[in-house]
Amino acid sequence: MLAQMVKDKINKNGLSVREAARQIGIANTTVHSVLEGNNVRLDILQKFAEWLDVKYSTLMDIQSEDPMLKKLAVLVEADPRLGRLFQGMIDDFELGKLTKEDVEDIMNYAEFRMHRSLR
Repeated sequence: MLAQMVKDKINKNGLSVREAARQIGIANTTVHSVLEGNNVRLDILQKFAEWLDVKYSTLMDIQSEDPMLKKLAVLVEADPRLGRLFQGMIDDFELGKLTKEDVEDIMNYAEFRMHRSLR
């Protein structure tokens, strides 16, 4: 569905893929990838949401049927920095810069802060 939304906007505005990519702030190869139906990283999805003038959570619904991801999208929509933070964590984890223990520490701290602020 994301691909169709992008195609529709490109056609409606008479844009080339290169011009759409420039407006979005991404590589034209990424736009081609989306048009082919491929998923994109969270930070890129946020850029598409802004360009399409739709809620981030709407695009998350399109990309995944996982209810937890849909809820996560609502948080990222409230503060887009979370999307960049999560994407950075994912990238660092995949590169081996962030270990499973590091992720556990981050989660423990987040849980601590959440409970502390609820008091």
